[in-house]
Amino acid sequence: AKAFTVGINCALGAAQMKKFYKMLCDMNTGWCHVYPNAGLPNAMGGYDEDPEIFSTNLYDYAKDGLLNFVGGCCGTFPSHIKALADKVKECKPRQLPELPKYPVMQLSGLEPGILTPEKGFQWVGERCNLMGSAKFKKLVDAYKWDEAMEVCLAQCEKHADILDFNFDSD
Repeated sequence: AKAFTVGINCALGAAQMKKFYKMLCDMNTGWCHVYPNAGLPNAMGGYDEDPEIFSTNLYDYAKDGLLNFVGGCCGTFPSHIKALADKVKECKPRQLPELPKYPVMQLSGLEPGILTPEKGFQWVGERCNLMGSAKFKKLVDAYKWDEAMEVCLAQCEKHADILDFNFDSD
């Protein structure tokens, strides 16, 4: 299924989030959204960016043509959103990229995995998955992390291109 929009929110303020959001925009052929916090949390658990700073940080995205949808998460209030709307209202939205004639699979993890025809067959190791290996599940349930890691390393030694980690057995 094709997602209506793909994006990121929370965890960071706009200033810290831009490089990650830009990578997402560069990879995604559909609409993107970003809802940053009003900066990073301070020592008291609050957020220090006032509406002017928050909106200025997101204006940097808008002037670079990166926004389809934008909002605020932790530490933002209606005053932040109003300042943001006022600041970006003259900016054009992000243009959707042209779709490739033959799209390829794109996976996410610590690094993007873009599976092109030139890469050929990709072996996915599924033994690092609670649903794919009873042995791995028993080791994880017993908190035997070093032994569980051996299962992962064995897949790498057998030349797995991708490891499928899943720690949810429900």
